[in-house]
Amino acid sequence: MIPGVSRVWENLWVGGAPAIAAEVDGNADMLVLCAAEYQPDASEFPHVTVVHAPLEDADPTGQELATALAASKAVAEALRAGQRVWVTCMAGLNRSAFVAALALRRLGWAPEDAIQAMRDARGPFALSNIWFEDLVLDLAFEDHTE
Repeated sequence: MIPGVSRVWENLWVGGAPAIAAEVDGNADMLVLCAAEYQPDASEFPHVTVVHAPLEDADPTGQELATALAASKAVAEALRAGQRVWVTCMAGLNRSAFVAALALRRLGWAPEDAIQAMRDARGPFALSNIWFEDLVLDLAFEDHTE
C-alpha cells in the first residue's frame, strides 16, 4: 500500500485522505471518504467504487450515525466479496476508524477487538473520539450476514 495507510485486517485498510487517484488505483477496489471536509466527486477515482460517508469528528448526529452505519455495511459486504477496501478521513484516526470498526462488528468481531485492531494499525490515538468509541462498544450487530 502507500504511506499513511495501514492494513487493519485482510483486505481492510485505514488511512488519511488520498491526494490523487493514482494513490488508489491498483491498491483498492472501494474507497470510503469519511471526512466531511473532503468529499471529491467519484469521477476523480474512476477505477474504484467510491462511498461518500461525510462525518464530522464530533458527537454524531442521527443522520451521521445512519451514514456511518450504511458505509460500514457497504465495507462489510465488500470485504465478504474479497474486495480491497480503503476507508479514509483526513488523518485516518477517528472517522475512518469508526466506520472500519463498525464494519468489523458487522463481520462478527467483538467490540473491544475491533477497537484494538484500529489502535494496533493506526496507533493509540485511533478512535480517541469517545462518542465513536462508545458507539462501537454499544451498537448491537446480531445478524453477521447483513
